[in-house]
Amino acid sequence: MGRCLAEGLIQKSTFSKNPIWFSTRNSETRAPSEAASKFKPAKNNLELVKNSDVIILAVKPQNTGEVLKEIGPALGKGKTLISI
Repeated sequence: MGRCLAEGLIQKSTFSKNPIWFSTRNSETRAPSEAASKFKPAKNNLELVKNSDVIILAVKPQNTGEVLKEIGPALGKGKTLISI
């Protein structure tokens, strides 16, 4: 879902293509996501947030708290969080 949103924003020239990072919990989706979108994989969510100005949080509702706890310290001025 997050990848589709990011690709749509690139198509509409809302975001530039480079660099766009992504993170996934599921290793089975990592390679296809990287190949299909040519986005740069982050080692973890914290690395992604540190290297991004705009973060699209596309996780299941039951995982939102866990992810926000992980990335919270890196969120601050200059960061935009979009949760879908």
